[in-house]
Amino acid sequence: MQREQGGPDDVRRHQPRRAPPDRRRLGADRERGGLFDKGDIFLAKTVVLETEWVLRYAYGLAAEQVTAALRKLFGVPGVALEDAAAVSEALVRHEQGLDFADALHVASSRKTDRFVTIDRDLVKRAKKLHVDGVVGV
Repeated sequence: MQREQGGPDDVRRHQPRRAPPDRRRLGADRERGGLFDKGDIFLAKTVVLETEWVLRYAYGLAAEQVTAALRKLFGVPGVALEDAAAVSEALVRHEQGLDFADALHVASSRKTDRFVTIDRDLVKRAKKLHVDGVVGV
């Protein structure tokens, strides 16, 4: 007896299968006149924040792998990164032990005297890592 596809007997637990981005594909797209040939690519720091999260949680990459991948992406000619100094500082702080999102928020506030947060763990981690200006409410 054949079952209908998609019918009640065809119930499957479907987990999206995601493979890490293929670096060779990026280069091949560029050679064929792809995405980068249309001009610079603007990466907002909020997009970087979301990309870090997706690579860690959806693709299961380790924090070190994500940091390395982001650094490579930022070095690709034609990538214009919003607030590159803050993103760079956030990557360094992340490597030192801060959560990337926290590190980016703190780095983005570098032109002010302090970063105020209700996150007590962030305040503790920042003090431990000698990150100045992070204050709890």
